[in-house]
Amino acid sequence: MDKLINELQISTPTKSDKPSDEYRMRYEELSQENRLLKRQLTDAQTNLALIRSEVANARSEYEEKCYDLETLATPTSSSI
Repeated sequence: MDKLINELQISTPTKSDKPSDEYRMRYEELSQENRLLKRQLTDAQTNLALIRSEVANARSEYEEKCYDLETLATPTSSSI
């Protein structure tokens, strides 16, 4: 009889199990949110790198066109 009582006590959830389950659920929720935020951060960093590359290309094209305009606007010694 004592053995049966012990088995029932072990298998019956106690009040101490409930906070543990709540903590476990909260941990899972926070872990999932953390994974989502990390993924969003990675996407944002990738987008930023692409935009920086596009800006660098635009700057290079701009500087090249400025150089071309300067070259055309500056009179050469042979045309004088």
